[in-house]
Amino acid sequence: MQRQTIMRTGMQAARLGMLLTAAVLAMPAQAQDAQDPIVGQKLFRQRCASCHWIVDKPGRLTKSGPPLAGLFGRVAGTYPGFSEYSSGLVEWGKTWTPAALDTYIADPKTIAANTSMRIGYAGVRNSQDRAHIIAYLKLAASDPKAD
Repeated sequence: MQRQTIMRTGMQAARLGMLLTAAVLAMPAQAQDAQDPIVGQKLFRQRCASCHWIVDKPGRLTKSGPPLAGLFGRVAGTYPGFSEYSSGLVEWGKTWTPAALDTYIADPKTIAANTSMRIGYAGVRNSQDRAHIIAYLKLAASDPKAD
């Protein structure tokens, strides 16, 4: 059973890697510099993965932040089954777009002063790093087999 889980996880990672590679190859050269989902995946793992999964899977422990599957197009503070949102984020009530996420991850307290994301998270100040993370999330958050 453990071997099957390892094999399935490896296959899922390989599938996501192929999607990311195909997306990068399909971009014009100047766009690759601006938004590289492969770089974004590395940055996500370094800066975001300690609190967020991409996909919520049965039996998986919940992290302190909500899963990010289906993020774009969803209203902030509304992931089904996740109830640890700050009142400020819920009251903000905006729909997640790449621009809204860019503003939020740059400095969450500018959106919601009492957000719990400000605890231990200084934001991603570098706009290029944010562009990479968002490029990764555009792909991964729409892939039900990501993670």
